[in-house]
Amino acid sequence: MKRTSMVLVVVVVAGLCLYVPREGTARASSYVSGFRAAYLPVVATLHRITPVCATATRVEQLPACGAAVAPFRAALARLLRFVTHTTPPAQIPKADVQTLAGSIRVLQQRFATSAALIKQKNVARLRAMGGPGHAIDNAIEAFKGAVGSVVVDLPALRLPLP
Repeated sequence: MKRTSMVLVVVVVAGLCLYVPREGTARASSYVSGFRAAYLPVVATLHRITPVCATATRVEQLPACGAAVAPFRAALARLLRFVTHTTPPAQIPKADVQTLAGSIRVLQQRFATSAALIKQKNVARLRAMGGPGHAIDNAIEAFKGAVGSVVVDLPALRLPLP
């Protein structure tokens, strides 16, 4: 009877070991959920900027553009904080994380400049920053590429690109 109990205990313990997630899996899952929570507001707020700011051709339209840019800048700051203060899982190379952080910083610079131009009511310079091949578009494309590299490294991280 004792031998049967011992075998049963060994089988149960071995079974539990098979079902307990590994630490790396738990870290990857935690990183995925944290990254998603920080990233999705960036995409959502960026999509609100385009319709308002791309059509701004008069000074009267700039306050609406500024109101759309402010939450985007805050969302970028939260994403940068997550990327720079959270240890990624081993599957994501450090270089990809550094590239992503750099692209976020460039976006922050471009939109800080945009916010300053909005405050100065400088429609011409603001419009010159936007559009295909210009400063804001180039920064967004670099950001998309950096996010894409992180998504490729961690398949569980399925995200929409901006």
